[in-house]
Amino acid sequence: MSPTSEGQFVTLGLHELWTVLVLRKRTIAVVAAAALALAALYNATATRWYEATSILQLTIQAGQEVKTDKVNDLDQYHRWHRDLFVTTQLDILRSRALATEVVERHRALGQDPLVDDVDTFLDLMDIRARDKSDLIDIRVQHTDPEQAAILANLVAEVYREHNLDATRDAAVEARSWISQQLESYQAEVDAGRGRVRQYLADHDLADIDEAVTELSARAEALHKAHAAARTARIEQQARVEVIRASQARTDLHSVAKSLDSDVSALAAAWTAARAEHAEAAARYGDRHPVRIATRARLDQLEDELERDVDASLQAEEADLEVLAATEERLAAAIDTSRAELLERHRQRDGYQQLELGLARTQAFYDQLSRRDGELQLQSQTQLNNVRVVDPARAAISAVWPRSLLNLAASLLLGLMAGVGVALLRDYVDDSLVSPLEVTRYLDIPYLGLIPRIDVDATTQVALHAHHQPTSAASEALRSIRTVLDMNPLERPLQRLLVTSAVKSEGKTSTSVLLGTTFAKLGRRVVIVDADLRRPRLHKVFDADRGLGLSDVFAGGSLDDVLRRSPVDGMSYLTVGSQPEGATELLASVRMTNVLAELDERFDLVILDSPPSVLIADAAILSRSVDGIALVVREGTASRKVVFDAVRRLRSVGADILGVIVNDLDVHRSRSAYYADYYRYGYAEYRDDAVA
Repeated sequence: MSPTSEGQFVTLGLHELWTVLVLRKRTIAVVAAAALALAALYNATATRWYEATSILQLTIQAGQEVKTDKVNDLDQYHRWHRDLFVTTQLDILRSRALATEVVERHRALGQDPLVDDVDTFLDLMDIRARDKSDLIDIRVQHTDPEQAAILANLVAEVYREHNLDATRDAAVEARSWISQQLESYQAEVDAGRGRVRQYLADHDLADIDEAVTELSARAEALHKAHAAARTARIEQQARVEVIRASQARTDLHSVAKSLDSDVSALAAAWTAARAEHAEAAARYGDRHPVRIATRARLDQLEDELERDVDASLQAEEADLEVLAATEERLAAAIDTSRAELLERHRQRDGYQQLELGLARTQAFYDQLSRRDGELQLQSQTQLNNVRVVDPARAAISAVWPRSLLNLAASLLLGLMAGVGVALLRDYVDDSLVSPLEVTRYLDIPYLGLIPRIDVDATTQVALHAHHQPTSAASEALRSIRTVLDMNPLERPLQRLLVTSAVKSEGKTSTSVLLGTTFAKLGRRVVIVDADLRRPRLHKVFDADRGLGLSDVFAGGSLDDVLRRSPVDGMSYLTVGSQPEGATELLASVRMTNVLAELDERFDLVILDSPPSVLIADAAILSRSVDGIALVVREGTASRKVVFDAVRRLRSVGADILGVIVNDLDVHRSRSAYYADYYRYGYAEYRDDAVA
């Protein structure tokens, strides 16, 4: 948005903002006082609320009378997730179920029906966990401090009982299930014992282990006897085979030596007879009686030896048969014993399986029975992980309303609202004041200001610069004069049109004040009342209308209508008689001639014209002057109206030299710039000589 766009906002600096607040301090004070009054009224009439706090200590694990395993042991999990555990417990404390029981107990006590509704009670209760602590605050508010304490303690009591009941209920439910399992396992134990007894009876076993041991010992004895019999048979068989082999070689002497002593003696006799016969054969002939006798003796002994050997061999073979039979009998006994032992082992395996099943069932039964005892203890426990550290007590003072806090907050809000109202009033007041507003909003130069002149008469205001040349207003006018003298025109300023956007802006007084200031420089100045409809220049000088500009239009002479003012070097020209067709007269050639004649007589012609928004006279006269000074009274014409006036003048090619802010109350203006200007210009230079 360009600076000349309609509706432009002008930003206030910090200094100007502070000035606005100081100047609007009465508004701010009124709003703040009203806020304080409302807060005081509220503090006096509001219901008093009291708060009681019961403090609980919540630990993760409760104590135990005897060390037992919990039904639901989440202690380790809760240690790892303490925040989750605490949050869960807080939700339980805030639960509707717990609140319902508290309300019912409170109702049973015959207490105040204020908390007869659960939702109402939940609104009155506040549960909070302390940071880095096991403590939980249960806060309850009530209009009665005693009731607040009762309710806070009821919440703690109900929660503590619920927490203990949760442990007990879990144990009771688990014990009920275990009782059912105990009955089932007891029946299985009895049935298992019956199966064991029946098994022993069916197999005629008093002691299966003893029977197996006995069979094992007998089998071992049979194995040893069988081994001995087999060894004896093998030895006897070898003996028989040796005898048979010797017999087959007719080696009776060798056979005889392996037989019993009788045969051995006969063999020895046979050997001796054989030696004797050999000696006789060597000594005697075949027919010699000695040789025949020894031969007969040898043959007899040989026959006897053969008979004894045959008899002994038969006896040895008979012993061999007996040993073989014994060996076979023992082998058969071993096979029978082995079969019996295997059967006993099978029976023992069956027995052991029955015993193992019975032992397993008995172990389950014993474990359940032991757990049942633990759960019985848990179901009767009085140990809890919730402990009331500090019961709630009736409060002495109310927590609401907080009088000091309410007053402080209302004061702060009142000040903020007052500042807002002050800024709003300043914003709504869109009249032009500061140079920043003029230059940014209208995009035209700022000529200066005329402070408010505190006098009653219009004449005194207009001639203030003449009567009070050292005042702040006179200094301000000299500043405006300097700016006008330094205007960027190609030639010195000779014709100046003073106008305003609307009426009552003080353009006539401003024209006289400017004329007085220029006259103080020794210039010849004339002020022309060009407001043919509502002339006021004659009133400024406390004179009648008399002859004036309209009479010059009618053919009169300037010498007849020009009047001298109390200011040296300054004349003025009134409107004169009431003219008709004011606009046409100002646009006529006669007006041009009048201005030309005035240029010859005066150094500066100041035209006091009608408001430019309401009437076209200012636009018409703008083509006949060197420049225009637009007068704006503080707090009257809005920015939009002034903007429209500037737009109208520019549309006809008028050269607007700038804006003069008139009748500015520097003590009340929202522009800090003017306050500084006033203090600087008046306090420091009020006694200086007039230029």
